Amino acid sequence: MGFCLCLLAVLIGGLWIYWGLKRRRFMKLKEKFFRQNGGLLLQQQLSDHKGSIEMIKIFTAEELKRATKNYDESMVLGQGSFGTVYEELC
Repeated sequence: MGFCLCLLAVLIGGLWIYWGLKRRRFMKLKEKFFRQNGGLLLQQQLSDHKGSIEMIKIFTAEELKRATKNYDESMVLGQGSFGTVYEELC
């Protein structure tokens, strides 16, 4: 019985460490992409507008998928230096 409890504790500890390392890698990758894709500039612009009347909305990836019908090519209006412009869904 004691051996089973020790084995269970080792397995749980191993899984906890694995998930922690996986989460840490994910966070580092997320920060890397944030920096690569102009996130620091966006962060600076948002902080400059604090207290401003303008409301800035940052959409989640899921909201963008829904709004663009999962990035459907038929929804594309055009492309420019700031990215792809999609038709608005009502």
